[in-house]
Amino acid sequence: MKGGTVLGGAFIVAGLFHGYLVIRLWRNPARAARLVDNFSSVFPYSDEFCRGMVRASAATTGGVTTAGLFAVLGQAAMAHQTGTLGRDLLDAMITSLVALFLFIALNMSLTLFNFPKRLAPPHMRDDLGSVIAHRRDRAARRRAAG
Repeated sequence: MKGGTVLGGAFIVAGLFHGYLVIRLWRNPARAARLVDNFSSVFPYSDEFCRGMVRASAATTGGVTTAGLFAVLGQAAMAHQTGTLGRDLLDAMITSLVALFLFIALNMSLTLFNFPKRLAPPHMRDDLGSVIAHRRDRAARRRAAG
């Protein structure tokens, strides 16, 4: 019963620390370039996709923190299954699950399409998004091939 609470607490702490790193990322474009290089060396994806993963870091922070909140609320709801406290905790758990899915969708939107641009770091708002960049590169390769 306490394992979910510990895991949820770890996710919340990790989300808060990631939030601190995101603030530093937003203030320093050179840090973003280093993170893109690090992602490119670890993940076998295109540089534009790795740039999108860095661009979506604010949504990732929200998702990690919300996942921790979901786990902690789930443990609390199971401990208090009867009465109004259990129902309120269940409602909070459902709300946090919906928020988690919204953060996942936002993360994918920022990574793939750079939308909404307002949630991307200021120095990355002019990026195309990995899907649009891939299509543009593919069209250029087709024109060059004949």
